[in-house]
Amino acid sequence: MAKLMYADYYLPNHTVSVLEYLKSQDIVIPKIYKSKEEYSKAYVKRTKLEFFYEEKERDLIEIFTDMLTRLFEINKIDPTKIRYVFYTKSYRSYYSYHGDGEYHGRDMGGGSVNIPYYLTGRFGLEEACVIVNDGKCASVLQALELSAMCCDKKGGYGLILTPSFSKSNNRYRDTTLFGDGVGIMLVGDDRNSGYEIIDSLLKTDGMMSWQLYDNYIKECQGYGEKSKKPLPLLKFEDVFEHEVLNRHGLTNDTVKGVITLNIKVLIDRYSKVYPGRVYQENVPYGGHISDVDLIRNFKDFTSKAPVEKGEHMLLISCGADTTGMEYGGVLLKG
Repeated sequence: MAKLMYADYYLPNHTVSVLEYLKSQDIVIPKIYKSKEEYSKAYVKRTKLEFFYEEKERDLIEIFTDMLTRLFEINKIDPTKIRYVFYTKSYRSYYSYHGDGEYHGRDMGGGSVNIPYYLTGRFGLEEACVIVNDGKCASVLQALELSAMCCDKKGGYGLILTPSFSKSNNRYRDTTLFGDGVGIMLVGDDRNSGYEIIDSLLKTDGMMSWQLYDNYIKECQGYGEKSKKPLPLLKFEDVFEHEVLNRHGLTNDTVKGVITLNIKVLIDRYSKVYPGRVYQENVPYGGHISDVDLIRNFKDFTSKAPVEKGEHMLLISCGADTTGMEYGGVLLKG
């Protein structure tokens, strides 16, 4: 059975105070607040955010090169045994990050460097198939499920690479601020180490795109009816318990640890379902770093309180933008 064998993450050296950042941005303040300063203080209290990480010095290729060098040194695996490289966030695949807040292509014969392809060449991953995935903040969980399935069938290892960088003027959201960082994971059928990937569940809700096209766009073109129905939010944790946990004789109450994103409203939601078991120590520190959060929290949680042999933990997440929702859950066993 495939295991999650290794996880590592990178965080920049530079941090930015959330209060100072909000004061510097042109954001719309709710009318109940008298000033931006008052709103900023309320925002920090509500989100529990203190600062976020900002990359100002290094590009993605340099960061990934250092991280993969360390991965191979620690795990002592043959690079040619890596069968799959999953790279999340497809809109950043062809660029490396520079500290001016922009993404620049590296010219190679008139084209741009594709980061996962560069890394397969640099490290001699001769047997690897590169798979690019943009599953919003559930990308890592999608990659975990696919990697486990592939490794169980064909052996070898799956490598998961996920970067998250944001422009300075595009970090603010009502519920969080985006930080910068990078995460990697290694999946393989190594029976001497790691956490068994027992089961998983992924779901996609395309209601946003469906309603946008079939209602709003068509109505603007003179046909179709504009829907006024609110978009429902799937209670994925209940679905996961019914479709996955119950299948293994488990319930929401028997999972030891729960790893999710560093977003306070999401932490609060899951804490009602898994009281006292949702890891949340990183919420104030770093901002929401997309699904790098999952890798960071998994590594920190298992370093401080390892799941004992036979015990279970859950990685759970949801991601959204204006096009749709992605939900994911992966059940691990120590």
